[in-house]
Amino acid sequence: HTLRINTTSLVPVLRVGDAEALTDDGIVFVPMKDVSGYPSISFSSSSRATITRNNLTFEQLVSNGENVDDIFLQTILSLSTKVSTLIFPVDHIMVEDTGDVTLFNASATSKVMFLKDMDPKKTWTTLVSAIDTPPLKTKLDTNKDGLLYLDARYSNKVFYRFNDMAFQNTKTVGILNDHAST
Repeated sequence: HTLRINTTSLVPVLRVGDAEALTDDGIVFVPMKDVSGYPSISFSSSSRATITRNNLTFEQLVSNGENVDDIFLQTILSLSTKVSTLIFPVDHIMVEDTGDVTLFNASATSKVMFLKDMDPKKTWTTLVSAIDTPPLKTKLDTNKDGLLYLDARYSNKVFYRFNDMAFQNTKTVGILNDHAST
């Protein structure tokens, strides 16, 4: 008698909820080690598809009708790692159906936004260029904890806001609150 056992090593790169992890190619699994140190990722809508690789069955994350694959996750992981080293440690990643990706710090008070289909190198170059140029450089040096957002969704521009900034370019404070709508 012969017993053949196929095994596959799954390496976590992100958390999905509290009990599951995600590999760099979108496979969801229950890890045997603690993954609480990894950033978590959530999608505005997602499901799971059963796939077979090397005669083994796995569940792959599906978002907006597309498999969450290695190219998609590498873009997010690349920018997340760079943001963690330069701006703030990324604790949570949110992917919207619209294609917006938001990286949050642990307290969810600061965020960096970009589009999932953007070239990660160009997005990062644009962010670094903005960060290294006054007045944003000065604001980050003096009030990094007051950062509300860096928005890199618009090609070669980065919009930003800090908690001590007045609305747009007005001379008066309080025309619209952060929670106001028009």
